Amino acid sequence: MSKLKFQNERFISDLFIDQVAENVSSFGKFEQIGWISSGKLAHRSRPYQPVADVAKAVGKKLKIPVSADITKIKNRKQSGANYQSRFFDLPQSLRLTESPKQITYYLLLEDVVTTGATANESARLLKQSGIKEVHVISLFQRERE
Repeated sequence: MSKLKFQNERFISDLFIDQVAENVSSFGKFEQIGWISSGKLAHRSRPYQPVADVAKAVGKKLKIPVSADITKIKNRKQSGANYQSRFFDLPQSLRLTESPKQITYYLLLEDVVTTGATANESARLLKQSGIKEVHVISLFQRERE
């Protein structure tokens, strides 16, 4: 995961595309696939997002629209935060880039889930915008310490 996310070894994402597409198509009802943009500050150190590569490839393969509907507005690293602060800091750290229009079934792709705080807050924002169901698929799950 580190090589994919931080060392620009983008070819690694190709290993996930078919399996993610298979999982997504088994639900058969998603109208949009989204991911969380790292925000403008993060793009200076890493000008791409591995999860965006996967989302775009899966969307193209399954003919489902894709977009980064949520963006990070604070650039604090989650990996250094403890369990409680991940949940309490997130409402001020994420925002919708635009409200997805008339979508009932939405899929959020995450690169890594540790506590589920980011996925939970993202789903809350998306549902608040009118989306009926938000499902999350994560490429990796990090063990909590």
